[in-house]
Amino acid sequence: MIAMDTGRLTAILPVGYRARPFEDRDREPWVAERNTWYGPMEQGSAKEWRTWETMAPDESRLRIAVDDSLGNVAAIADVGAGGAFMHPDGAQSGGVSVARAHRGKGIGSSLLAAIVDEAIRRKAPRFLAGVSQAHPDALAWAAKRGFREIGRRIESYVEHHSIRRSFAQAPTRYADQASRSRRSARSSRTATPRAASGSSAPCTTPRRRCGKTSPGPPRSRTGRTNASVTWVSRAGRCSATCPSWPTTARRSRDSR
Repeated sequence: MIAMDTGRLTAILPVGYRARPFEDRDREPWVAERNTWYGPMEQGSAKEWRTWETMAPDESRLRIAVDDSLGNVAAIADVGAGGAFMHPDGAQSGGVSVARAHRGKGIGSSLLAAIVDEAIRRKAPRFLAGVSQAHPDALAWAAKRGFREIGRRIESYVEHHSIRRSFAQAPTRYADQASRSRRSARSSRTATPRAASGSSAPCTTPRRRCGKTSPGPPRSRTGRTNASVTWVSRAGRCSATCPSWPTTARRSRDSR
């Protein structure tokens, strides 16, 4: 993660606030603050945050934290090229977040100016950011600072256990259909021939195309098969081994 001289930024912040490079230990308190802004389905954890950034690292990311007079994190801001999701034209993306208790003091405007200046320094043709419709004032705030809306992404947070309850309470004809689906799933799971753990079973791809063998599917105590399926590229070579369960007779057709 790239650092910057935060002294100039501190000079334009309200009295009592100090800008500094973001540190890993800031994640826990900031996630706790952020979780107060959203419902249960949109809340997260510092562990998830770290996991995502480990999966898609962005060496160009610059992240800033702002402390209040007590040393608590009052705001954060970041800018980066996107890591694994870089834009072909070199656009930079990022954002600004300010804790509820510290809004309306100009902290967000100061941070936004700093990261936009950094994007310009990197010769980016655009700076992209996002706002949530759950916070109607956020889009208006961005519009006042020269941003315009270019699109919307629908995020649907559905509690799946609620769906399962609705099936249980559904009318008889829907309950019958759900029962047939469950029976079909059970028959599909048991379609794979038995194989002892550690044995070698024929690859699901015809031998003329593959010729390799895959480990026999070990069976759990429940009798369900946990198998590893070899997928074949169009050139006819084994390109990858992908964990998959359950294994069925349809797999060889799907891999063509």
